[in-house]
Amino acid sequence: MKQVILNLVKNGIEAMDQPGTIVIRLEANHESVIIRVIDEGGGIPSDLINKIGEPFFTTKQSGTGLGLMISKQILAQHNAILDITQNKDRGSTFHIIFPVK
Repeated sequence: MKQVILNLVKNGIEAMDQPGTIVIRLEANHESVIIRVIDEGGGIPSDLINKIGEPFFTTKQSGTGLGLMISKQILAQHNAILDITQNKDRGSTFHIIFPVK
C-alpha cells in the first residue's frame, strides 16, 4: 500500500506545472474505507481516464505506463479498487476504495 500511495503522490507532483497542493484524505463508512489523493495538476482529460492503468499507457514524456498498472494490481490483492475523477477547478482525485467485510 505504501507503494501505491507513493506512486499517486509522485504522479500528482509531476502533474502540477505550477505550485500546488496534494491532499490525502481518509473516509470510512459501513460499506467502505476510502483513501483520496487529491492533486492540483492539469487534470486528466475525461476521454483518457478509462485508459489510465492500462499497460504501457502514459501521458508523460518519459513515463513507462506501468506505475498505475502495478498500483491497480497491488490494490486488487487487497480487494480494493482505484477510481479516478476530475476535480471541479483543477487536478484529479484518485480514490482507493476498500470494501468493508
